Amino acid sequence: MKAIVFDVDDTIYEQQVVFDQACRDVFGELKGKKLILNKSLLSEEDISDFEVESDLKVYYNIPPVNDKKDNSNIILPLLEKLGYVKSVESEEPKRKNRLFDFFK
Repeated sequence: MKAIVFDVDDTIYEQQVVFDQACRDVFGELKGKKLILNKSLLSEEDISDFEVESDLKVYYNIPPVNDKKDNSNIILPLLEKLGYVKSVESEEPKRKNRLFDFFK
């Protein structure tokens, strides 16, 4: 797994050309890979704009989380999507239909 981190300082305008070229290089490397945004405050509209402009597909968006609280509602869907854990619904044993079950 490879992580690429951008920390963009918007006050540095003279390096815009260098930054644009770096983005093109990095976005080219990310084509066809699972892109997970971590600590992202982007809305669904912002993400769709990003996907159009970068020609990439965002696999999952993780908002900032508080380490002192239960974050399973944010992390578990990602782990299920990646295949590391089974969904809660699939863990329940499925009953086979029996012939006389309709009498119960």
